[in-house]
Amino acid sequence: MKLASTLALALILFTNSSYARGGNKDKKQKHRGQLKELNLTEEQLTKIKEYRKSNRNKMKPLREEIKQTRDKIKESFLADSSTSELTSLHNKMKDLRSQMAQIKFSKMVMLKEILNKEQRAKFMSLEKRKRSRAKR
Repeated sequence: MKLASTLALALILFTNSSYARGGNKDKKQKHRGQLKELNLTEEQLTKIKEYRKSNRNKMKPLREEIKQTRDKIKESFLADSSTSELTSLHNKMKDLRSQMAQIKFSKMVMLKEILNKEQRAKFMSLEKRKRSRAKR
């Protein structure tokens, strides 16, 4: 029971801190700025926008389900729920995060197919800069 409690607490702390970093302030403007810096052709821009639109509908429900599952983990932890219940919720969270990782990977593959070598290098540089700002 002690191990499960410790794992649940660690999971809660980890998921809250990682979720908090991904704020939505001016997100559209940031994406537009990134796209401008890549000097995309109209065709590339259209393909990327279509992909984003289709994936937005996939990510939004996943994010909401992750949030709900995180809340359930907190509630179960505070309510002194069984280890099996916490384990079940933990496994559900892993599955949801795996689904999200798969969608993110498909984005990477899509970008590799659309962007040329120089644009990919610039994109990686922009992503690195974005991550370093998020850590502040």
